[in-house]
Amino acid sequence: MRNVLIVSGIAILGLITFSFTPVGGNLASAINASRDTATNACLKDLQTLHPNIMSVVTEVSKVDINDDGMRDRIVRITETDSCGNSGCLTEICLAEENGKMKVIPFGYATEEFRILETRSESYYDILLNDNVTLSWDGAHYTPIE
Repeated sequence: MRNVLIVSGIAILGLITFSFTPVGGNLASAINASRDTATNACLKDLQTLHPNIMSVVTEVSKVDINDDGMRDRIVRITETDSCGNSGCLTEICLAEENGKMKVIPFGYATEEFRILETRSESYYDILLNDNVTLSWDGAHYTPIE
């Protein structure tokens, strides 16, 4: 399998790679295999959002995307049905102070996902597939034109 790098020039973010979590069954197996309760919560919420595709393989990366000091989760759903020419479906879960995770609207297909040094509304901008830059508009990530 191929690792996808998330790169930032900011020392806080450093160099992070997606970790592969192959699961021979369903999402419940992935959740049981993980020891990270925040990641488990994120995956459960995503299963509700995408019940038909959250069952085989996901890649999870932990990074602070909104500069609040908490590690958020970036999840690529690498099941065949969620991948196409632009890559695999990617979602973001934000860590909250109460220990819960909040899925934010994202839903882009990505082959490569990079967090940039620049920020919009306190959230780091994102570069997808080396050709689309997204910025946070206060409610969701949108392409910068």
